[in-house]
Amino acid sequence: MILFLVIVKLNKEQAENNPRNIVENETSKEETFTHDQASVKNNLPVSVTLRKQINIEMSENESQIINSCIKIGNTLVFTDYSNSRLIICNSDGTDIHHIPLSDRPRYITEIDSNTVAVSCLYDSTILIINISTRSVTSTINTSGYCYGISYNDNNLYVVIDGSIIHVMDLTGKVIRTIPIPTSAVIFDITVDRDRLVCIDGSSIYCCSLDGKVMWKFKKDEFQDLRRVTTDDEGNVYVTIRKHTEHGETLEQATSVLEQVHGFLNDAAATCAANKPRYNAKPKLNVWSPDIKLALDEMRKYYAQWVKQGKIKDPENNIYQQRLRTKKEFRRQVRIENAKVKDTEKQRIMETRTKDTKLFHQLVRSIERTGVMPMDLHQRHMYACKRVPTKIKLLTGTYILQPLRYKIYKEGTEDHCIACECKEETLEHLLIECEAWNYLRDPILQTIKNLLTTNGNVQKNLIK
Repeated sequence: MILFLVIVKLNKEQAENNPRNIVENETSKEETFTHDQASVKNNLPVSVTLRKQINIEMSENESQIINSCIKIGNTLVFTDYSNSRLIICNSDGTDIHHIPLSDRPRYITEIDSNTVAVSCLYDSTILIINISTRSVTSTINTSGYCYGISYNDNNLYVVIDGSIIHVMDLTGKVIRTIPIPTSAVIFDITVDRDRLVCIDGSSIYCCSLDGKVMWKFKKDEFQDLRRVTTDDEGNVYVTIRKHTEHGETLEQATSVLEQVHGFLNDAAATCAANKPRYNAKPKLNVWSPDIKLALDEMRKYYAQWVKQGKIKDPENNIYQQRLRTKKEFRRQVRIENAKVKDTEKQRIMETRTKDTKLFHQLVRSIERTGVMPMDLHQRHMYACKRVPTKIKLLTGTYILQPLRYKIYKEGTEDHCIACECKEETLEHLLIECEAWNYLRDPILQTIKNLLTTNGNVQKNLIK
């Protein structure tokens, strides 16, 4: 593989001010592109001298695919794609060390003297890395494959899926998007002040920061463009990969495998996205039309509650409906469970003596629980002996939630388990808790009727 370097001018005005360029101003887009390419052509004679060659050593059984590099002060940083790491060394090639990464880095940009951002193409992630502490400080998940990346004015410019540019802050929040100037895949990008330069496989585009094309450079002999960068004098540098006549290189084979990997990921994501929601088999021991109706109702109000921001306000109607439908769903499940157990008990009582299938079911139940079962789904002893809440209240053995939390660490620290709204005190439990209204109201009404009819007590006194 051979690398070629193409150098063009970032600013069209700089090319126009060159005395060698005598080209009339044009108005149409195509004519402007022709003008820019003529200007670029006259600026092409540039002398490039190889000042230093750095050989990065690797172990005997190790292979390296270095996709990008940047220079920060006296430090060089390389992305080692094949080994999922960054390689850092001095500009003279000494003091080489590595930063292992969880994903495979492809493109890199400088954030400050100690920090870089790396895009991991097929992992759809951006890693923010401190090269001084050699640690990943944060990870940004993107909506698609991450190609070229550039940092400018506190924002990251990232090419997503090769088809759009996302402008985001360092937390990953997308501020805006920039359309790309071509239907081809954009590989790399660099932002210099108020200009954005990007490349596809055969063209260089200079755009404003809102995506408007200012000039385009393309020549048939320059194909397979790979990386782009700029300098302070407005020059644009583009590397070109040109293969020799020898067989396929390791990088070519890796590129093909990456494409296959990308296709498989896309297919898997598409299949997963098309899977019907809530179409899975319910994870319940029982099922009935009443349970389905209660479940649909509960999900509907839960979705509305989530949309409101999960506000736990007792006065909020959606929150009240969410609690009501949740209790109704559980009630329907309990009712259906009771029906099933009652049917099983009846079958045990009425079954024939030689029903071997039922016999072995009962034997397995005895082995599992250690007790004689009255149904096929006998619960554990501690569950069978659990005292109802109503009896605990009547006998004075009920433990309020603050104390229960201290002993058993059950539920929230002090909130009532029934309504999840207020602190569970005796006054709240007996008088205020809305979850017990269906039990409390009939009793209070009975007391009110007795006092009103027999005790001649006025209604306003009761209120």
